Amino acid sequence: MSRRNDWEDHTLLHRNKEPAHAPLFAYRDEAGARAGAAPYRQSLDGDWRFFLAPTVLAAPQEFHREGADLSAFTTIPVPSTWQMPGVTDLKGFDRPIYLNVRYPFPLDPPHVPTENPTGCYRRDFTVPAEWSSRRTYVVFAGVDSAFHLWVNGREVGFSKDSRLPAEFDITEHLRPGTNSIAVRVYRWSDGSYLEDQDMWRLSGIQREVYLYSKPLVRIADYRVVAAADGRLTVRVRVRGAATKDLPGLRVCVQLLDAAGKPALAQPLEAAPGVPAQMGEFAELQATVANVQRWSAEAPHLYQLILSLKDATGATIECEACRVGFRTVVITDSQLLINGAPVIFTGVNRHEFDHRRGKSITEEQMLLDIRMLKQCNINAVRLSHYPNMPRWYELCDEHGLYVIDETNIETHGMVPWNRLALDPEWAPAFLDRGMRMVERDKNHACIVMWSLGNESGYGPAHDAMSAWMHANDPTRPVHYESCYLGPATDVVCPMYSTVEQMLAIVNAKAEKRPLILCEYEHAMGNSLGNFHEYWQAILAHPQLQGGFIWDWADQGIEVTTPDGRAYWAYGGDFGEADHDAQFSCNGIVWPDRTPHPAYFEAKHLHQKIAVTAVDLAKGQISVTNRNFFVDLAGTAAHWRVLEDGAEIAAGPLALPAIPPRASATVTVPIPGGTARRGVERHLLIEFSLAAAAPWAPAGHVIAREQFALPTIASPAAARAKAAAPLQVTDEGGALAVVSGDVRWVIDRATGDIATWRQGALDLLASAPRPHFYRAPVDNDLGGGTERRYATRWERAGLDRLVRTVESVSTHRPDEASLAVRVRARLCGEGLSDGFSIDTLITAHASGALAFDHVVVADAGLPVLPRIGMQWEVPGAFATCTWFGRGPHECYADRKTSALVGRYRAGVDELFTPYIFPTENGGRADVRWVALDDGAGNGLMVSGDALLQFSAHRCTTADLAAAKHTVDVPRRDRITLSVDHRHMGVGGDNSWSPCVHSPYLIQPGRFSYRITLRPLAGRDPGILYREDGGQRL
Repeated sequence: MSRRNDWEDHTLLHRNKEPAHAPLFAYRDEAGARAGAAPYRQSLDGDWRFFLAPTVLAAPQEFHREGADLSAFTTIPVPSTWQMPGVTDLKGFDRPIYLNVRYPFPLDPPHVPTENPTGCYRRDFTVPAEWSSRRTYVVFAGVDSAFHLWVNGREVGFSKDSRLPAEFDITEHLRPGTNSIAVRVYRWSDGSYLEDQDMWRLSGIQREVYLYSKPLVRIADYRVVAAADGRLTVRVRVRGAATKDLPGLRVCVQLLDAAGKPALAQPLEAAPGVPAQMGEFAELQATVANVQRWSAEAPHLYQLILSLKDATGATIECEACRVGFRTVVITDSQLLINGAPVIFTGVNRHEFDHRRGKSITEEQMLLDIRMLKQCNINAVRLSHYPNMPRWYELCDEHGLYVIDETNIETHGMVPWNRLALDPEWAPAFLDRGMRMVERDKNHACIVMWSLGNESGYGPAHDAMSAWMHANDPTRPVHYESCYLGPATDVVCPMYSTVEQMLAIVNAKAEKRPLILCEYEHAMGNSLGNFHEYWQAILAHPQLQGGFIWDWADQGIEVTTPDGRAYWAYGGDFGEADHDAQFSCNGIVWPDRTPHPAYFEAKHLHQKIAVTAVDLAKGQISVTNRNFFVDLAGTAAHWRVLEDGAEIAAGPLALPAIPPRASATVTVPIPGGTARRGVERHLLIEFSLAAAAPWAPAGHVIAREQFALPTIASPAAARAKAAAPLQVTDEGGALAVVSGDVRWVIDRATGDIATWRQGALDLLASAPRPHFYRAPVDNDLGGGTERRYATRWERAGLDRLVRTVESVSTHRPDEASLAVRVRARLCGEGLSDGFSIDTLITAHASGALAFDHVVVADAGLPVLPRIGMQWEVPGAFATCTWFGRGPHECYADRKTSALVGRYRAGVDELFTPYIFPTENGGRADVRWVALDDGAGNGLMVSGDALLQFSAHRCTTADLAAAKHTVDVPRRDRITLSVDHRHMGVGGDNSWSPCVHSPYLIQPGRFSYRITLRPLAGRDPGILYREDGGQRL
C-alpha cells in the first residue's frame, strides 16, 4: 500500500508539534514581566527567500539543504499572503479565489488536486549564545494551509490548521552562529476540507513567526479562572524537572491592579506535584476583596504575574497576562454575564485587509476596535476561525465580548455533515477545538466557545462540545448547525426572520437563550428592517441580540491600467468558479470607511433610550440600557430645529442614571408661540464627557429626535401674477413666457423641451415618470424566478416604451397653462404596464406642477419606485434638502437619519458600493434644491414626503456597471424624485426579503411634484411662501 502524502492524510494532524498552551513570553524576572520586556523572544518576520511552484513536484525538492541553489528565488515579506496583488509574481498559475459555499477543487476527501501551488520559503537567523543552555522553540502563528519545516537541512515537523499556532522545539537542530530555516507551504491539503469558509481562499505564512527560549525547567502552560465574586484560581504546568524535584520548586502568583498595586494581601505560593496526584501541576487560589469586575462596558483588568522559583528562592523565569474577573452562566433562559442578561449588539468579523489579505496589522485591529466601539457594538463573533492572539488582548483591554470559533467549516460538502459523521475525521475536529481553547482560555473577553460554522451536525460536534464543557465549565458552547440539538447551550440561528425567532420563544418549549449568530446580511445597499429586529429583541428577555453579517467588505484593492483604484471581488482574477460580489457584505468598506448601514446599526445599538413624556413641558424619559455602568460620564445636549435649522440649543442636566434605570428629565425648550406651518423638532444627543481609549471626548454615543407640536398651515393663497402668461403657438411646440421664465412644451408628447430663466437652462432633459431602479444586491437574491430584479426585467421596467395617447391644453386662468398628457408605458412586446394621466401646470410664478395619476396594471410585479426622473445642468452641483439625512436612507432603513436641513455636493450624495446599485437616496424629504453655488437652480417639492437621489450617472449606467470604475461621470446630473420607493431589504441576500410595509404593490397612485426656479432665493423660504403645500 502506497504511503499517503502528509498533506493528503486526514489521520495525520501534525508531526512533532508542541501541545497547545497559553501564549508564553519567558520573562527573565518579575520586573521584566511587569514591563513586558521579553529578551527571550526573537521575531523572524521580514524578508524571506521565496519560490512559487504550480505543483508540489515542481517545487525545488532540495531547497532546504545546506548550499542549495536559490538563484531562482525572489523575496517575499513574512507575514504576507502570496496571492495578494504586488506581493510576488504568481506566474500565471495562481490567483485569489473567492467562494462562499463551494470548494475550490473537486470533492474527493482527503485528496487535493495535483495542481497545488506550493510556496518554498527560506531565511537565515542567529540565536544569542545565552540560549544554548535553554530550550528554543519556533512558532508559526498561522500558515495556510499546511507546511513542512526544516532547520539547518533537517526536517523538524509538519502542521495543518491555518489559524492556530504551530510550535516546534528546535533545540537539537540549532548550531552556534548562522542557522537556516526552510518552510514548504501547500495551498491545498486535507485540512482545506475543514476550512471552507465564506472568504477569499489565500495562502502563505500569514501571521508572525518568532523564536522564544525557555529554561530547561519551565512554565509550560497556565490557566486562570477569575470569577465575578473575586475568586481566583491559577493552575500552572511545570515541565523539565524530574518528578522527585518538583516539590522543591515554587510557583508564585502576584496580582496587580490597574495602578500597579498588589490586589492580594500577599503573593500566592505553591509547589508543583504536591500532592503527588497533581503531577506537573500547581494550583493556587485566593479571593480578591472589592474586586473590579470586567465587562465590555467597564473592562477592568488586573495583571497576573507568575514566577517559577528554585529551591533557593531564585527566580527561574516569569510569565504574565492580564486578567478580567467575570462570570458567564445560563439561567432561566438567559445568558448572564456577572449576573446581568447582557444583550449582544454584535457583528461577525473576518480577518481581512484589502491590501494585505489575511495578514493583519495591529494598526488595523485598533482601527476596527475603535470603529466597533463607536458603532455601539459590544460583541464580535470571530467568523469563522481563531484570530491572531493580539486581537484578544485588545478586546480584553477595550471591552468587547467575543465568541471564539473553531476553524471548521464544511459548507460545500455533500452532505455537509459527511465529515462530522466520519469517525476517521473526528480527531481533526477535536484537535482544532481543543487547541483553540488551550491557546485562548485566559481571556476575559471570550464568553462563548464555538464548534465552528456550517458543518452539519454529527458525533464529532458532540465530542467537541463535551470536551469543551469538561475542560472549561466556565463558558457556554455555541454551534448553529445543530439547530436545536444538544451540542449548543444557546439557540443561535442564522438569518431567522423576526417572525421565526418570535415563534421559537413564544412556543415556551425552548429554555435556552436565543442569540442570532448571523442576521441582517449587509450586502451592498442593505440592512433594511433592522429596527424590526430590535423592537422584538428589546421586548423579549429570551432574545439577547445577535451578530450582523458582517463587519467589512472583503474587496481586494486593484488598479485599472490608467491607475484608478477599485476593489475587486470574485471573478476579477480570472477564476472559473467564484461567487462574485458575495464577499462584499460589510457595514464598512474594505478601508473601513462607514457604509450608511453603519450609522443605522449604531443608532439601533445605542445604550441610551429616550421617550417623550410631555413634550409641551419639555419632559422626556431617559433610560440607561447599560448593564454595568451609570451615566455619570455622559454629557447631554438638546437642540431645537425649525424647518431643519437650529434655533436654540444647550446642555442638558443629566443625573447619573444607574444601569437599567430611567429618569425623567426636563429640557428647557424656549417658550413662545410656534410659527404657523413651521416644523419643529427636538434633538437630544448624548456624548462622552471625557475621552475613552476608543473615542475622543464629545463623541456622540446616542441621539433621538422628536417632532414638537406644530400649528397647522392654512392652504397657501396663490400669489397673483404681475402679468398673465404669454403663450405662443410655434407649430409643433408651445412657447410659454412669464417674465424671464420661458418654457417650450412639445405638443406631440407634452414634454417640457426647454425651461429657461433668463439665459439659464433649468432642465437638461424633460421630466418623465420613472419606475425602475438599478437592482440592489438584495433585489438580485432568490434565484432566477423569484428575485425582484428578474421580475422587473421580465415586466420590461428597465426598458419601458412610452406611447402618448393624447395631449391637450387649456387655460385655467390667465396666470397658468395646463397640459394634460395621457400615455401608456409598457415593455416592448408586453401588455402589462402603466397608464399615466399627467396634468402639467405652468404658473406665472415660475412654478411647474406635475399632477400624476398612475395606474400600474395588476399583472405587474412589486414595483421598485413610483416617481419622476430628469436631467439638470451639471453646474447644479450643490444639493440642499429638508428631510432625513445626512446619510443615505430608504423606507426600511431610516431610523438613524434624522430630519434636518442638509447641504452637500452632488458627488457626496453618491454611495460607492463595490458592486454599483441604486444608491444615495434620502427619505422623507419635504423639498430638495439643486443650485450652482450662487443660488441659481431648481427646487422640487411634493404634496407628500418624497424620496430623491441626484447623481452624475443614469440608472442604466448603474445597472450596467460591475465596479465603481465602470460608472461614467457624466456632465449632466440625473435627478430622481419618488412618490414611493421600495425598501432595500436585509433579512438575507438570497431570497426576496423586503418586508410588506416597504413593498409597492401595483395599483393606483396619485401625487403632485412641483418644480420652482430658485433665482437666488432660499429654498426653505420659497417652500414656506407656498405654505409648504401643493400649489
